[in-house]
Amino acid sequence: LPVELAGGWKRGEVSGLSDIPPIVSQMGSQQSARTVYTGPGTVTVQVFRMRAETSAFELIQKWPQSDGLAVYKGPYFFIATGEGATNVLRELQRLIS
Repeated sequence: LPVELAGGWKRGEVSGLSDIPPIVSQMGSQQSARTVYTGPGTVTVQVFRMRAETSAFELIQKWPQSDGLAVYKGPYFFIATGEGATNVLRELQRLIS
């Protein structure tokens, strides 16, 4: 997770996740992390590295957006909540390779 994102977003401390959503576990999450980006708002981001890009793609189709905005890029699946979540997710998609 980048330390800074365009738009004045700065990343806080990164920690592991112990409470992985069941649907994410079922799809094969290999690693997970959580952080908070602050800037024009405060956004909590969870990221999951899936076994394969196809798992992340299938997960985005099944994810209830009412549980947080979600996007994927390659094998990474991101969930974000808070004011500015759309902007943070757009930047993460752009930067993650």
